[in-house]
Amino acid sequence: MRTLQNADDLDIRVVQLYITMKNDPTLAKFFADRENVKSALLYAGFPASAAEGFDDLGWDIHNDPLLLVAEAMKDLYRRGMLSNFLMQILRTGVRPKFQDEFLQHLHTLGLDWDRTTNQIRSTGKPPGVKKERIFAEAKPYEAYREIEKIVRRCTNQLALMDPWVDEDIFPLYLESVPAPVSIKIITLHMTGKFEAITKKFSQQRKQFEVRLHDIHDRYIIVDDRAWLIGQSLKDAGRKPLAIIELGDVGQAKALFERIWSTGKKVS
Repeated sequence: MRTLQNADDLDIRVVQLYITMKNDPTLAKFFADRENVKSALLYAGFPASAAEGFDDLGWDIHNDPLLLVAEAMKDLYRRGMLSNFLMQILRTGVRPKFQDEFLQHLHTLGLDWDRTTNQIRSTGKPPGVKKERIFAEAKPYEAYREIEKIVRRCTNQLALMDPWVDEDIFPLYLESVPAPVSIKIITLHMTGKFEAITKKFSQQRKQFEVRLHDIHDRYIIVDDRAWLIGQSLKDAGRKPLAIIELGDVGQAKALFERIWSTGKKVS
């Protein structure tokens, strides 16, 4: 990867990137959606509070969203976080046309993205992402943050399978999921106020549904990735915990859909 010579060089290349993105209707539409940008920022490693604060930069008539994105990319480059941001954009964009166009524009930064692109196409995963996270001792807050990070990557569909759920799942994980995302939950035991809040939540989220089925395992499926969770979300981290990313997402999705199709809808 080539190193840019100085700050002015980087500024010039960011402006070039902005101009090419601005003239491409597909890219302009994608980056004008702040949820797309926030999702990629979170994936890149930005703290949740900083990514939420990205809203404050202004997605209104007084600001140009694409210019804000270009400036954010410059900051990410300086922090050494740009590659993860771009890989998330490539993963969530409308492929293959989007991916090819975006990669073409990235060459204006003077960076070598061929290795990154080839890895995404061959594995579907960016480099450096851990396949498992093991908590050898009770760490409920760290477990919550790890699961929240997984859920926040969602841009299309979130599927949860957990035999024990309570109302805490809503403020901890579901409230931050973008409105267009489809949310499906399969459970067996609805404890606390979960069922009552489900009814209220579903009145505001058309793409939200809960079904009951006799299950034991716990899965989180986010778009085209899936994780096996050793404990229910409501208890995650109270005891030693393993969070393992599954290699065969297709089987995980097929299992979920098979159970979903025979589950009892929560009215």
